[in-house]
Amino acid sequence: MNRYKVAVFDLDGTLFNNQSQVSPKNLHALKCLKETGMLLGIASGRDYAHIASNYQKLASLMDFVVEENGTHFIDLHTNKETLTSEPVDSNQFVHFYQKLSTIPTAAFFNEAGKPYGIGDQAVLDFFMAEAHATEVNKISLSQLTQHVFHKIVVAHYLKDSTQLNQLVSRYLPHNLSATKSVNFLFEIQDAKTTKSSGIQAYIKTQGINMREVVAFGDGDNDLSMIKDAGLGVAMKNAMKDVKNVADMMTEEEANDDGVAKFIEKYFFHA
Repeated sequence: MNRYKVAVFDLDGTLFNNQSQVSPKNLHALKCLKETGMLLGIASGRDYAHIASNYQKLASLMDFVVEENGTHFIDLHTNKETLTSEPVDSNQFVHFYQKLSTIPTAAFFNEAGKPYGIGDQAVLDFFMAEAHATEVNKISLSQLTQHVFHKIVVAHYLKDSTQLNQLVSRYLPHNLSATKSVNFLFEIQDAKTTKSSGIQAYIKTQGINMREVVAFGDGDNDLSMIKDAGLGVAMKNAMKDVKNVADMMTEEEANDDGVAKFIEKYFFHA
């Protein structure tokens, strides 16, 4: 395993347990990897400000972060943030979102570090609770066109999301992608922007290629990096499509320190 120079990790369902926390075992495993000289990174749908403020120990071990599914990366040694995606066409999104009006949904995005939301108040409240968010600036759908954003999340609280899945599949413009990291939301952004494209933009600055990257993930939005990495590792709890493209799979789920046990077995006891 010493041929890999970079290890990059998804958060929810990968490094995080069911309580959205990083276990001491996972933190220790990351520390051991870092001591070998590997560069460590996070590739998440979350923004770095949230990660840094809520997970300081984890953030302190990282060399870079690919945030919001590849729309930006941050070199944590220089604190330089680099934009790697085109913004979502807000007029196009409004037209798409109107097609979902038969179902209670809400949409969320960040602009200049501020969270904004539109749509059904009950869904807004549900999403904020799930995301551990404390505030959101609610705006109307018509006001959305006054904002610039590179990713927008559409959330729902349906037990059966079949109808919503069908509407998204039918009406989503071809230049946008919709991925799911958890069952109750879609993450919508430019179709060319993925976690893999964000990782590639960062490692290019370090003279590293994707063959030298090991990536860990579990969700729909991890498919690109699991497929493109030199070693793609799916969590035992990963979606079927992720497992299908992975090179290896952890023996334990995220809630049972699957990442730590994989690192210990294959990087230090192989």
